[in-house]
Parts: sequence; C-alpha cells; structure tokens
Amino acid sequence: FGGEDIFMTEEQKKFHNAMKKLGSKKPQKPIPRPGNKLQGAVFDFVTKQVFDILIMILICLNMVTMMVETDNQSIEMENILFSINLVFIVVFTGECVLKMLALRQYYFTIGWNIFDFVVVILSIVGM
Repeated sequence: FGGEDIFMTEEQKKFHNAMKKLGSKKPQKPIPRPGNKLQGAVFDFVTKQVFDILIMILICLNMVTMMVETDNQSIEMENILFSINLVFIVVFTGECVLKMLALRQYYFTIGWNIFDFVVVILSIVGM
C-alpha cells in the first residue's frame, strides 16, 4: 500500500495505473522513408491506412472461405477452395515482400509483421 493512492477511488486508481504504464512505454521511433524512389513509393503505399484496411478485408474474406469448407464437400468444391486459398497465399506473400522491400531491416521490429511472416511461411509449407 502506497500512501499516494489511499485517498483515490477505484476508478482513479485504474486511471493512475494506466497513466503510469503509458508513461513507462518508450515512444516508438517512426521508420524512416527509404531514399530509393521505388522503395519510397512502395513505403508510401504499404504505410497508408487504406492498405491496412484492404489487407484486413482480405483476411476476413479468407476466413469466410475457411468457414465454407466441410468434410463432405465435393471434389469440385475442394478444388475451388484450394484455388481461392492459393490466391490468398499469393496475395499475403506479396504483402510480406512489399513490406520487407519498403521497411527494410525495420520489418522485423514490428510484432504484427513477424506474425504475418510466420503465418505466410506456414501457409506455404502447408500447401
């Protein structure tokens, strides 16, 4: 028990703790834009919010195709879903490659990029 929070309500304690946690986090330095024209253009593309939204929509569509899969489906349906899955793997691999090209060594400093990379590699291996 610290003397400083003895007079605080529970809500004030929660707010105080949240502010302490926020203050203890190091601010993330922005990733510098590459000097190369091509890399710079790709950087501008992959760091836009529209790009992230597009990828999220594709992830949701990929989940829908996974939910459609059943044990008793026809060979034709299996082939269609395999082809759709292949398209998604190509698109997500392309996303990884574009981000690696644009973000360079900073790509692996972002947790979500590492997660995406592992998922893409496992998807390719699982084909």
